[in-house]
Amino acid sequence: MATMIRGSVTPRLLALSLAMLLAACGATTGPDVASAVAGTWTYTGTEEAPDPATLSGTLSLHGVSGADGAFEGTFTILEQAPTGTATPLAGTTAGNVISDSIADFDLIVGTVARRHIGVLRGDSISGSWASMDGGTNESGKFTMRRSGTS
Repeated sequence: MATMIRGSVTPRLLALSLAMLLAACGATTGPDVASAVAGTWTYTGTEEAPDPATLSGTLSLHGVSGADGAFEGTFTILEQAPTGTATPLAGTTAGNVISDSIADFDLIVGTVARRHIGVLRGDSISGSWASMDGGTNESGKFTMRRSGTS
């Protein structure tokens, strides 16, 4: 049995895996699909590469009128390194719900998009995220739980 060494996943492999997941999911099923993510969400996650960190915060999401499965919103997240250094992150988010069960969205941190792909199950979304900024590859995992509706 092959064993994957932690941190050995290349950005290209992660992107390929995410693309295959999206291709397998097909298209959205209707304009009300985005309502599945409308509301306020608590966000927890990890940054596993290049440096470990924990992430926590909130997202406020709403559907985009007339766009199948599209949603947008804002976020505020605190990124905390093991050394105790905390960096506040805030910005906009936009994405789509695909086949009623896959959320594909970006958190825009400055000028860098952190792409998130997760499985939507009731009031939770869990998955992985990745970004690339000037040769710096970042990646991690996340979980979101709905804490209110809008």
